[in-house]
Amino acid sequence: MTSLLLNNLKIEIRSLLVSSPTGLHEDELARDYALFNSQRSLPYQLFGCSTLTEFLESLTDVLHRSDDGMFHPIVDQSTEHIFKLVQQQRAKKKTIKKPLIGRKRPMPSSNTSSQRVHVTVDAKKSPTIVKQMRIIRENKVNKDEKSAVKFERIHVTNDLLQSLLRHFQQQQKY
Repeated sequence: MTSLLLNNLKIEIRSLLVSSPTGLHEDELARDYALFNSQRSLPYQLFGCSTLTEFLESLTDVLHRSDDGMFHPIVDQSTEHIFKLVQQQRAKKKTIKKPLIGRKRPMPSSNTSSQRVHVTVDAKKSPTIVKQMRIIRENKVNKDEKSAVKFERIHVTNDLLQSLLRHFQQQQKY
């Protein structure tokens, strides 16, 4: 029973080490084994070892320990092709995207004069201004009045607000 368990442990430990291109530290190997085996820890006590390090160092046919304390697999013919593939993998560089929120940047304004005016806009505080500026930039407003974007203005008066209020109050009654 113990030799069967030991053989299974060797296979699992070798598979964990082969899948890591840089090797694994003792703690990483124990953590990966627990993740792989439903949170069960390595049963090194069953084989007469008092520490995990002692148990791992006794597995000389499966792994070796480098000078920096990392464990690396001993590759045989059955795992050599997998080991080569893992070693040739390239690690993806982590790109950190900086958020634009809170950054102030100059934005062109719609200006009919010959001067170019830039307005500093805080994107976090005024998204509507940013949106309007983007529309203006996309439309590429010319100096010519015929091609300039025309904005309609709604004059809100006190009378208009009172009539709207009366209208909504009547709607609620029904």
